[in-house]
Amino acid sequence: MYNLFTQSKLLVVAMVTAATILFAGNVLAVKPEDRFTIVDLAVAVNAGDVDPALTGEFSTLIAALVATGLDAPLDGNGRFTVFAPTDQAFQDSLGLDANNITALINSGPEAKALVTNILLYHVARGERFSGDVLDSDRIRMLNRGFTFPTASGPMGPAIEDNNGNFATLELSLIDLGTDNGVVHVITSVLIP
Repeated sequence: MYNLFTQSKLLVVAMVTAATILFAGNVLAVKPEDRFTIVDLAVAVNAGDVDPALTGEFSTLIAALVATGLDAPLDGNGRFTVFAPTDQAFQDSLGLDANNITALINSGPEAKALVTNILLYHVARGERFSGDVLDSDRIRMLNRGFTFPTASGPMGPAIEDNNGNFATLELSLIDLGTDNGVVHVITSVLIP
């Protein structure tokens, strides 16, 4: 009887603890209204609030982040550096736009994994402004691959991917700071 009572008591304590942790985790995951995150910046750029010339230019990136679920971590408390391809970069590099990238991601787990890997190849831990980026020989991205910054790419400062392709940094749109990191706009999609 004692053993059964003790086990039942431990099970109830474990369940209450688990519920408390889950509830606390959900409360902590709620973004305070006064924070301006990487996702907020992407939406602001897309709306033309940052540079009117870029109105609508992050539609594909935003659609891909939402469809893969990567928007939540980039809206959270972590610190990240994001190399953000424009819609034209997605079109030129992969032939994708906001509509067909969502359809591709929803076509199956393999496609979703592929696009997720590509997106994670555009994000590094920590906040790296352009000086830090260009002073680095290589940067480990969230997909565990490396990119290779250079001040002398074919069209100026750029990020080289594992395939030898360069994504030029849009110099007027680098070092876009947020409360959880920094965004640099690039002209091509990095391919792992």
